[in-house]
Amino acid sequence: MPPLPAPSPDQPYMHVSALEAGTIQLPMDFIVQGAAHAYKRCPSLAFYLRHSASARDLVFDLGLRKDLGSYPPAVQAHYLDAHTGRMHCAVPQDAAESCVRGGVDPAKVERVVISHLHFDHIGDHTPFSAATFLIGGDGEATLADGYPGNPAAFSLSASVPRERTLFLTRAAHLTARRTSPRRSARSRRRTTSSATAPRTSSTRRATARAT
Repeated sequence: MPPLPAPSPDQPYMHVSALEAGTIQLPMDFIVQGAAHAYKRCPSLAFYLRHSASARDLVFDLGLRKDLGSYPPAVQAHYLDAHTGRMHCAVPQDAAESCVRGGVDPAKVERVVISHLHFDHIGDHTPFSAATFLIGGDGEATLADGYPGNPAAFSLSASVPRERTLFLTRAAHLTARRTSPRRSARSRRRTTSSATAPRTSSTRRATARAT
């Protein structure tokens, strides 16, 4: 991996802010192999990112929903129920409210990236009413088989606004790389350089033999 460029006065960077999005009581033996059966309350974080030069922004993950009762019954029974659940959650402030407290209007956020569709990452998308949502390509099938269409599903079909969601597949990524303006510019430069490069002695010899 090449080294990072040296800092410069006009170098762009990303502002990154952690957003409170609830807490979740996690059984350590559930997430750490060989750990003792003990519970620890951990933050369910989301992140707000803003580019220093363009001011374009995004939110990464949305943490927990404030309305825990809106999760699918399977999630409530397996994780959240006071008697049968393994993970007790509290959401005094969700991701959208954290944005507002930090001076960011959720309705003006440009993009929301959802890393995956587990209940402690999807949050409530409704305040981010103008954002384009980005999620991995496999998420489309998961949502199609989600609750309430599938009563036993752990995922909500309405986890993201489908009309504003891009499902990122490997094929789409490769297509985007081939058609990106920066990549096209590099290809044009290489083509121009090849066309205008002086002929080497081996090239001249090959031309002489051909004639």
